[in-house]
Amino acid sequence: MARVNGIFKVTGSLQNVSFYTMKGSDKVYARTKGGPTKRRMKVGPEFELLRKHQVEWKGCVLFSQDFSTSLGSVYRMRDYNVSPVLNGIAKKIIKLDTEHAIGERSILLSKSRETFEGFNLNRGFPFNTVFRTSLQVETDKKNGRMLVKIPRIVTTNDLYNVQNLPYFRLTFNLCQFSDLKFSAESSDRYEPAMSEIYLRNAEKSTGWLSTNDVIPEQVLELDLDKVSFDEDMEHLTCMGSVGIEFGNVGAGGKIEAVKHACCAKILSVV
Repeated sequence: MARVNGIFKVTGSLQNVSFYTMKGSDKVYARTKGGPTKRRMKVGPEFELLRKHQVEWKGCVLFSQDFSTSLGSVYRMRDYNVSPVLNGIAKKIIKLDTEHAIGERSILLSKSRETFEGFNLNRGFPFNTVFRTSLQVETDKKNGRMLVKIPRIVTTNDLYNVQNLPYFRLTFNLCQFSDLKFSAESSDRYEPAMSEIYLRNAEKSTGWLSTNDVIPEQVLELDLDKVSFDEDMEHLTCMGSVGIEFGNVGAGGKIEAVKHACCAKILSVV
C-alpha cells in the first residue's frame, strides 16, 4: 500500500491502482487491484477454512440480531452500536463447542451465561451511574417468571438526572433465549435448539414518576406464561433486563420520552 502525499489529493481509480482515504487520517492511500475472484473464493480448496468461518460468522450475526430482538424496547435505550460487540461475543462463545468441527459448531449461550451478567448497553452514562440504588431480582426459569423489587427511591440521591427532566420511568424485560445449533438443512445454517419457546419476552414499566419526589417501594412481576420442560432447561437461558428513560410534557399534556435521555443493562442471566 502506497501513500500519496503533497498537494495532490487523488482519489478513485487510475488504470490498475485505486486511491482512497481512511477515517482518522489526512493521507491518501493507494493499492493495486486484484485478489481472488468470487468464484475462486467459493470453490477454491485453499479457501475451504475461510468458508467454514464465514458459515459460523452468519450464525454469530443471527445470534446478535435475535439477542437484540429479545430485549424488546430496552434495546432501543442503548447509546452505541451494540451489534458488533454481540457479534464478537458470539464468536467467542462458538469456540466453547468442542464437540464439532469448525464450520459446524453451535453457539451455546447456556455454557457462557455469565458473559452477559450486568452487560451495559451504554458507554456515556451506564445504568448504575444514572440509577444509583439496587434492584432485587428473582428469576424462576422453569416457569418463566421474574419478580423485581424496586426499593424506595429518593430521587435527589438515587437519580442522576443529566438533563434535569421532570419525569422518569423504569422498564423491565424478561426473555427466553435458546442456544443456536448448526443445521445443514437451514438456509441460515443455524436454528434455535428450542424453537417453540425461542425469543419469548414480556415487559412491564413503572409508569412515569416525578424526578423530584420520594417514590415508595414497588414490586413488579413479569410472566412469560410458559412452563419449560426439564429437558429444555439445558439449552434455555432466561435474561432479565432494565432500562430507565426520562420524559417531558409533550403535545396535549402527554408525557413523552426524551430522545437519548435513557440507558439500560442486563440484570440477570440464568
